[in-house]
Amino acid sequence: MAIKKIKTNRLFNLMFKDENQVLLIDKNTVFKLQSYQFNKLFSLGKFLRIKGINYFRGSYYAITEDKIIKINNKKTSFTSFQAPKIIIENIAVNGMFVSLERKLKHTENDIQINFNVLNFDFDDDYQIVYKVNGVLKNLNNNSKNIKLVALAPGEYSIQLGLMNKNTSEINFTVKPITFEISPPLWKRAWFITIIICSFLLMSFLLYRWKILQLKKKNAEKIAQITLEKNLKESKLQLIKSQMNPHFFFNAINNIQSYIFTNDTQVASAYLSKFSKLTRKILELSDTDTVTLQDEIDTLKLYLELQKMRFEDFNFKIYYDENIRLNDVKIPTMLFQPYVENAILHGLAHSNGEKNLAIEFRLDKTHQLITTIQDNGIGRVKSAQLNKLNTSKPKSFATKANLDRIMLLNKDQYNITIDYIDLYDENEESIGTQVTIKMKI
Repeated sequence: MAIKKIKTNRLFNLMFKDENQVLLIDKNTVFKLQSYQFNKLFSLGKFLRIKGINYFRGSYYAITEDKIIKINNKKTSFTSFQAPKIIIENIAVNGMFVSLERKLKHTENDIQINFNVLNFDFDDDYQIVYKVNGVLKNLNNNSKNIKLVALAPGEYSIQLGLMNKNTSEINFTVKPITFEISPPLWKRAWFITIIICSFLLMSFLLYRWKILQLKKKNAEKIAQITLEKNLKESKLQLIKSQMNPHFFFNAINNIQSYIFTNDTQVASAYLSKFSKLTRKILELSDTDTVTLQDEIDTLKLYLELQKMRFEDFNFKIYYDENIRLNDVKIPTMLFQPYVENAILHGLAHSNGEKNLAIEFRLDKTHQLITTIQDNGIGRVKSAQLNKLNTSKPKSFATKANLDRIMLLNKDQYNITIDYIDLYDENEESIGTQVTIKMKI
């Protein structure tokens, strides 16, 4: 025997069956099963709950908690019940009752449709629904209006109808409500076209004017940059020409001292190193920048010459392993004047062992930090000795290098120089530390 399923969204709690009919009860409503469909017979008040039902001599007897209610079969035929009817009462636009026969302005975009329902006794069987441009939406049965707020410009079609909860059938009995909201002026095609054309014309004129202005400014800047570059190059060449003879003067004095003492073997070794250093300096004198490796090699030659002059002089050069010495570019002979000052004005006047340490390292910001530290007499005592010794030639290497650094900073570098006077626990000077920082 085949079994057929009957779909329903109701939860029946009682069933009555005799030879002629099958009745099912859902709380306060009685349904009759016919042709595999549930047809509503009658419904009691919302606050009455049917506990049982019987059929006798053409009438139904519904049993509740405190009474028995008789219902005539002729009055409960499901064909005698009419579905609710929706009636449109009025339509409000922005709170004002108007006709939708005209186009609405873009500011008239708050629509409220007020309606009423006749013969709406079976709210458990029907659900009010509506469509907005084909999109179906449910509405609370207690609500008697549809509110459409902040509608965008465009055409709209609103339909109201009832959905049978038992069969899910929807019946739109009300004539569709249609209206159109005009776009604002600035969103209309002709207005947008005018704006685009005006913008393109203004952009073209502004572009032509900007090109002329840029050409004029570029010509002025090129002339100014060329002048400044020539001035910087001439000043740098002048400073370099002052620094190199100054270094040569001090180095030849060292060789002269060996010759006067008849120490020819040491003088010969000194001349050999001096010739290498001279050739190195001549090679670098025509370039504005050198690699850090070339600078270190030049410093080593210079310090080896000074070690031959001062027997108790020692030097060490440190650098981080992660520094690519041949890739790092620095201005030519940037550190030599500070090394020279440490020896001639600090260590040369020291009676004890003369130590000089040079360190190159990179910080987290990729900045090259160079430290030159000596254990000489310090800057204060050196200044005092210079005042007393008026016959000593005045050193201009440091002053010239400071002027050079000022020009380099105006160009592309960012070089800073810091001096620290070192003292022991007795406030006695134990040397000087120079820190040179440069972005690479």
